[in-house]
Amino acid sequence: MPMLSGPGSIAVIMSIAAIVSEEEILSRRIGAYLVVMVGIAITAIICWLILRVSGSLVRFMGTSGIDALTKIMGFLLISIGVQFVVTGVQGLS
Repeated sequence: MPMLSGPGSIAVIMSIAAIVSEEEILSRRIGAYLVVMVGIAITAIICWLILRVSGSLVRFMGTSGIDALTKIMGFLLISIGVQFVVTGVQGLS
């Protein structure tokens, strides 16, 4: 559970909130926050579903499938980190 709501999740929300807060038109800002909240809700539902069927999923994927999924998730994590750096550098200029 801490991995789902840990520092990475908090950093993503803070990054998105910083980008949305730059929007000058109030209706667009509210719409952007609503989209973020819907995204969080969809993510929570997907996490719940995956955790609910995780035992069956592990048996279905096997050891090599889990290894492949771990590498794909690692790549996605690196991509998110690179996006944080790019957003931070753009914010400095």
